[in-house]
Amino acid sequence: MTWRMSIKAKREGAMTKFWDVLSFSMNGVIFFYVGASSANFLIR
Repeated sequence: MTWRMSIKAKREGAMTKFWDVLSFSMNGVIFFYVGASSANFLIR
């Protein structure tokens, strides 16, 4: 079975928007954990 995107999804750039949101979310999570670990390190 082959997965295909609709013409509308291709035209609107659905996959590009999906990866943009995913990378933004992951960057936020990584930023949070780095900040939390550095604050924990500085408090000690």
